[in-house]
Amino acid sequence: MAMHIADSFKESAEAGTGALLTVVLIVGACVVAMGIIGTILELVAYSRARNASGVRHLVPMQLTVNSYRQAFDLVGDPVFLPAKDHGVLLALRDDRIEIYAGLSEYSGPRMVLPYADITGIERRRVRIYAGDVPGIAFECAGTVFELGFVRTVVFRPLEISKGLAEQRYREIESAIHGSAAH
Repeated sequence: MAMHIADSFKESAEAGTGALLTVVLIVGACVVAMGIIGTILELVAYSRARNASGVRHLVPMQLTVNSYRQAFDLVGDPVFLPAKDHGVLLALRDDRIEIYAGLSEYSGPRMVLPYADITGIERRRVRIYAGDVPGIAFECAGTVFELGFVRTVVFRPLEISKGLAEQRYREIESAIHGSAAH
């Protein structure tokens, strides 16, 4: 590709500019197409999780590099698979957190964390596959289960602002502590 552009510039500046513009347009079109596909897949993931949970508001999260083992330790089964599951959606119920995974077809949540089993929560930076992000750690049954706050659950996760991460943390914290008051 670079050779074609260089050869076009050797012919004339106009031909080189035309070749360079063509490459820029092709790359731009690919980026736009990936954005559209990502948006559609994101809507599909949310729609499936909403239909399965019956909850309109879901909290997008990302599994951390440790979450797979931590979920296994809590549940006793491989709940999430590193090659398949990365983004998850949390449904905050009156008595539990239900976790729905990515683009999966749902018959129910992949994992449930009853508020009664959560002995503590902590804000911390966690490592997801894309890097370190603000996150939350749930202490349950002698182990910790970590999740990272992100904007998207499909494709590469996008880190959210510190303020939005704080807001989501408070939302989860109030759901857990609100259930303890009942």
